[in-house]
Amino acid sequence: LIDGECSICNRFVWFLIQHDQRGQLHFASLQSDLGRQISEQYNLPEKEQPSFSTALFVQNGKVYRQSNAVLRAIISMGGWWRVTILLLLIPPFIRNTL
Repeated sequence: LIDGECSICNRFVWFLIQHDQRGQLHFASLQSDLGRQISEQYNLPEKEQPSFSTALFVQNGKVYRQSNAVLRAIISMGGWWRVTILLLLIPPFIRNTL
């Protein structure tokens, strides 16, 4: 789920689409009907739904937020992209401020 009004988010999604060799990543805008439906399905806190202040990635029924969402999306592309798993060693409070 991405903020459909965020140009950086949209560029990141385009990057992921171009490099997703497995074709397994799917995206929805947080502002769309599907985005709201997914938010409700995963019981996202009300404060996250209207604010659009975070990136969300859903994988195997688990919701990842902020830098965890970005890194998990990249890792899921496979290949050499999996090396980014090492960035998960950096504590989230540091990663989320960058």
